[in-house]
Amino acid sequence: MMKMLGILLCVLICSSCRPGSDKNTADILIKQAEGLYLKGDYGQALLVLDRAQHVDNSNYMIYEMRAYILDKINKRWDSGPIILSNLNMAIQLAPRRASSSYHLRGVLALKRYDMQNALKDLTAAIEMAPTAPKTCQSYIRRATAYGAMSNYDSAINDATRAIEMNPREVKAFVIRAAAYNSISNRAEAIQDLEMAIQLAPADDIVLSLKSDMGLE
Repeated sequence: MMKMLGILLCVLICSSCRPGSDKNTADILIKQAEGLYLKGDYGQALLVLDRAQHVDNSNYMIYEMRAYILDKINKRWDSGPIILSNLNMAIQLAPRRASSSYHLRGVLALKRYDMQNALKDLTAAIEMAPTAPKTCQSYIRRATAYGAMSNYDSAINDATRAIEMNPREVKAFVIRAAAYNSISNRAEAIQDLEMAIQLAPADDIVLSLKSDMGLE
């Protein structure tokens, strides 16, 4: 009887310890994958994330990071459906924390000209982390979506917010200049374009807008 009790206690202790141990191991592997990602070693980073998923498949960061890596190498092969699958899983696991997943899903929707879903996901990303430095890019992408929908006031507001977060963000000045130009606010448009030229005089987008505004 005592021997059986000892076995049961051992099983109970081991089973209660394993989840925490698995989580710690997964966290270590995710950190390792992040380091590889920053070095540009995407293939190895994906292998490490596969190991992390095998250890703990409930960590949303595994799927979020995998999606970002696949997006980086997307030019090599069509990984679009796999990217979306991983983003959806990350959001399902952490709907109130996966702001980066909402951002990338919004960007992908924007590339498909699916403006409604782009606005929905980018807004979710902004609301989750309104003051985080990375949110500057969400404002820029949402401003792009608003501009594409001819909602120029909202595009100007989002571009302005992005500029407030990063005064050297060229894309924000370009978007705001284009939006001002679309509502015939020529003076503001030229001012923003001149700032964009100052920041990135050889940028193709800047030069294209300059040509469109007839300032060559």
